Amino acid sequence: GIFGSLHTACPWERLSLQVWSTESRECLLTVEGHDGPVLSLAIDWIGRRVFSSSKDTSIGVWDLQTFRRVTVIQVHECAVSALHVDLSSMRLFSGDRGGNLVLTKI
Repeated sequence: GIFGSLHTACPWERLSLQVWSTESRECLLTVEGHDGPVLSLAIDWIGRRVFSSSKDTSIGVWDLQTFRRVTVIQVHECAVSALHVDLSSMRLFSGDRGGNLVLTKI
């Protein structure tokens, strides 16, 4: 399957997400969507989503099967540098460089 041979990577100071093959170590897909560098990723394996945070203050929500952005969460006023998905409460924790922590129901 696709998840047995792929690894999602977040290169620092890039405006994109990249999907890499763990076998060949080649970039298979580049996904664009942020206006600033991507700083963090979190994966929701149950909902099959990837969350990406950026210096552009947004959180992108990506479908893990199609690698298309399904929505944008805009709850911060400065760069979002940390993400964590808590599956037990179905919440996304996001932290920004201003020291703010926001919990968003997913």
